[in-house]
Amino acid sequence: MRMEDLMPGCKVDIRITQLMEKEDVDAAQGIYYTSIFDVTKDSIELQMPMVGGRLQLLPKNIRYEFIFSAPMGLYKAQGTVTDHIKKQHFYLLKIVLTSPLEKFQRREYYRITCMVPMIFMGVTEEAAMEGTIDAVREKMAAGNEMTVRGIGTILDISGGGARFTSSNSLVNVKYLLLEFQLPQENKKTSLDIDVVAKVIDSKQTDAKDKYTHRVKFYFKDPRMKEQLIGYVFQEERRIRKKEQEI
Repeated sequence: MRMEDLMPGCKVDIRITQLMEKEDVDAAQGIYYTSIFDVTKDSIELQMPMVGGRLQLLPKNIRYEFIFSAPMGLYKAQGTVTDHIKKQHFYLLKIVLTSPLEKFQRREYYRITCMVPMIFMGVTEEAAMEGTIDAVREKMAAGNEMTVRGIGTILDISGGGARFTSSNSLVNVKYLLLEFQLPQENKKTSLDIDVVAKVIDSKQTDAKDKYTHRVKFYFKDPRMKEQLIGYVFQEERRIRKKEQEI
């Protein structure tokens, strides 16, 4: 990916990667959230991040990691802040990238807490290994492939798996077909997810007739995986940004 492919409005996470002098540490800690204001031939202008309603004058000429949420996915690069500027009543950071933009692969490990209702159906290993969700359903319809069926609540989710509760013990179940909808902020439609999952753990909670389960996702459609990973990443980002504004 080229720098010229980045567009104004793209969200950006900023993380300091260089140890600083003590007097600079209080000025810039943790992860900062902002967006692209403009892209020029040699640099990128970012809106100056805010924490608790205050502009953050991030130190210049130290190393940062920038994660860009572009239309074609998430990308990261190393860079520096070279200047603090004001343009059209906007306070900006001028940055220069010192490494190529590369695909950000660790985003599937982002995890968010939630309370999302879901439906689950047990499937055999043979059905779970089918190449598409439609084929899994066809395998289930063709025979007695459903070993258990129930309703649960997702407690936390990542691009790679989830933890949920139900009134069913899944100790003897290996694979599930999950169906759930994730609400999208500022959008009228939800993100519909149908995915095969392998049961990693199932145990009874302190409450009678209630169980907690951990599952690992096996996506049949790579696009759905990318959508879920992007959703979790953006939600985690939104939550942290909201915490910074308090």
